Amino acid sequence: MSRLRSGFLCFAVAIVAATVLLPRFASAQSVTGTISGTVTDPQGQVIPGATVTVIAEATNESRVVVSDTKGDFQATNLQPGMYTLKISLESFRTLERKNIVLSAGERLAVANLVLEVGSIGETVTVAAQGTHVNTAETQHSGLITATQIEQVQVLGRDVTSIMRLLPGVRYESTVDSLGMSFGTSVPNVGGARRDWSNVIVDGVVGNEVGNSGLMAQQINLDAIAEVRVLLNTYRAEYGRAGGGQVQIVSKGGTSKYHGNVYHYLRNEALNSNNFFNNRSNIKKPRYRFNTFGANLGGPILGLNKDEKKLFFFYSLEAPLVSRPGPARNWTMPTDREMQGDFSQTLDSQGRLINIRDPLATGACSAVTGGPACFAGNIIPANRINSNGKALLNMLPRANNFDRTFTLGQFNYTTQENAENPKMNNIVRVDWKPSSRDSFYFTFKDWYSDQRGSEITAGPAKWGFFNTHYLNTDRGVSANHAKIISPTMVLESDFGIRQQTEQFYPLTDADWTRINRDTVGFKVGQFHPELNPRNVIPKVQFGSNLPNAPNFTFDNRLVDQGEAWLASIRSSLTWIQGSHSFKTGMYFEQSRNSEGNGGVGAGPWAGQFNFQSDTSNPVDTNYAYANALLGTFRDYTEIDAFSEVIGKRNIGIRRGTHRSPPPCSCPSDTIRPRRRGSISRRS
Repeated sequence: MSRLRSGFLCFAVAIVAATVLLPRFASAQSVTGTISGTVTDPQGQVIPGATVTVIAEATNESRVVVSDTKGDFQATNLQPGMYTLKISLESFRTLERKNIVLSAGERLAVANLVLEVGSIGETVTVAAQGTHVNTAETQHSGLITATQIEQVQVLGRDVTSIMRLLPGVRYESTVDSLGMSFGTSVPNVGGARRDWSNVIVDGVVGNEVGNSGLMAQQINLDAIAEVRVLLNTYRAEYGRAGGGQVQIVSKGGTSKYHGNVYHYLRNEALNSNNFFNNRSNIKKPRYRFNTFGANLGGPILGLNKDEKKLFFFYSLEAPLVSRPGPARNWTMPTDREMQGDFSQTLDSQGRLINIRDPLATGACSAVTGGPACFAGNIIPANRINSNGKALLNMLPRANNFDRTFTLGQFNYTTQENAENPKMNNIVRVDWKPSSRDSFYFTFKDWYSDQRGSEITAGPAKWGFFNTHYLNTDRGVSANHAKIISPTMVLESDFGIRQQTEQFYPLTDADWTRINRDTVGFKVGQFHPELNPRNVIPKVQFGSNLPNAPNFTFDNRLVDQGEAWLASIRSSLTWIQGSHSFKTGMYFEQSRNSEGNGGVGAGPWAGQFNFQSDTSNPVDTNYAYANALLGTFRDYTEIDAFSEVIGKRNIGIRRGTHRSPPPCSCPSDTIRPRRRGSISRRS
C-alpha cells in the first residue's frame, strides 16, 4: 500500500510540471467551448473590425475579440454557462444578444448578428429564446441543463438516472439512492456496452478504476451545472473509450449569493407490507431514505474589491439510508439434530434421510437405509465432534415446521437491513486574476459506509456477523486558461482521484463472534500467520442441503483495496481567419490494488466443505451429520496472500499536419460562413 501511494505522489509531482512543458501534444476531453459568429450590416455585407464582448452572465467575466476581414469572430476556451454578446462599432448601433447558452465542449455559432446604422450610444437588445440550431457543431449530443435537473424529480437523486432523458441513452431501472452501493452503473449509450462509455467530471475521468462500467466519482444533482452526452462523430480531442462521452460540469459561484437547504423523505410508514412478508408472518421492514442537503455560492467576502474576481460554490448532500434486503429462507439444524437425533430429518419429498455410520461396514442408502446406518438414525453422544458442533452452534435453530408451506425447502426465514450513511461534498472556486488568466479549482469527496450483512461483499446473510463496507472517492482538479493573444489561447488542467474500499467487522462484538476461541473451535491451520485475528474457517454445506446457511465472508476482511487516477491535459487553440486549429496533449495514469485477499484469493482462515457426497468414504448422507461427526469432503487453505495490482498509462500525441497555412493541427475546423462546419482528425 505504501509503495503504491508513494509512487503515485511522485507521479503527481511530475505531471504538474509537465502541464507547462508539454503543450504541443494532442488534447482530450475538453470541457470549455467556443462561441463564434459573423457580423453583417442590414444588406448582408460583412463588417470587419467590430468589437465583440463576450460576458458570462453569472460572474460578469468578459472576453473581448474583434471581427476579422470576413466579419468572423471566435471566442474560445469559455466555461459552460449563459453568455451575453455585445457587438459595437463606430456609426452602428450596439447589438446586445442575451441568454446564449454554451454547453461543455460545444462550438456554438450565433446567427443573425446584424448591426444597424446609428449612433454607438444606441443599443439593440435581443434575448435568445426557443430552440437553437447550431450550424457549427458536427457532434451528435444531448444536453441536460441545471434548470431541467431542478424541474425533473428522480427517485434516488443520482445523475445516471436523469441521463435516460437523452436520446440514445438506454432507459434503465431508477437508482434508489445517490451512488448506490459502491458506484452507479454507467448507462448504455448508442447501443454500446456500458464499460465503453467515458464519464468526465470537471475534466477528470469519473469511471471506477477497476470497473469502468461504474461511475465512482459522485456528484449530487444540486451541484451540477449541466450534463452533456456525446453520442457519436466526436471531434479529434475526444477519445479514450469507444462508447459515449458523458461530460458533467459542476456549478460555480456567481456575482450574487444563492443558497438552498432541502430534505427528501421516504419511510416505511408510507408503504404497505408486501404479499410474501404477510404470508410468512414477517413484519413490515424498516425502510428509511432521509436525504439532507444544502448549498451556497457567490463572491468571496473580503477578497473582491473594485471588481468581483473570486467566487465559490459549496454543496453538501447526505443520504441516510436504511434499506431492507429480501426475505431469505434457510434450512437450519433442529434442536434434535444438534443432539445427534436425525430420526425426524426428512428430505424435500418427505422421506427420512438415513444417516450412515462411517465406521460400520455395509451399505446405508439415504433413502432406503441399510445395515451401516446408525441405529434409530441417532448419532451416539460420544461420537459427536466438539469442533463440528461448535460451528453448528453458531447457527440459529429451525422454527418453521409447517411443511405444507415450506415444502421441505426451508425451516427458517430472515430479513436483514443494511444501514448506509453517505456524504457528498463539492467545493469549487473560480478566480480571474487578470483579463488574460482564469482559473477554477474543485474538490470532491464521496463517503459511503454500508453496515450489516445485506451489503456489498458482505458476509452470509443468515445473521452470521455484521461488517462495514466503506467506499470513498476523493479528488481535486484545477484548470487554467491563458489568453496569449486575441487569436491564441492555452488551456491546461490537472486532476487526481483516490478510491478506497474497506472491509471489517462492524463492532468488537462481531470480531469476537467469529473468533476461534470464542466459538470453541480448536482445530489449527497450516498457516496461522495469515490469520492474526484467529478467525474461524469458512464452511460450506453444499447444494444437497436446500438453502444452506454457509459461513462466508469477503477474503479482504483484513485489508482494503485502493486505486489512484491522475490526468493532465494541455491544449493550444489558434484562430486564423475562419480556421480554428487546436493541438495539445493528454496523459493519464491509473493504478489499482484489490488488496490482500482480493481477486483470485483463497480462504486464509481455511474452509471446510461438509457437503454430502457418496464418493466420500466417510460421508454420512447429510451435511449436518457430517459436521457433527467432524467428517468433511475437502479442506482448502492458501499458503500466502495474493495481491492484484493493475497499472495503466494512456498518452495521446498527434502528428503534424501541414497544409496552407502551415500548422500542427490534430483538430482543424473549417467554418464556412452561415452554412455549417467540417471537423477533421489527423
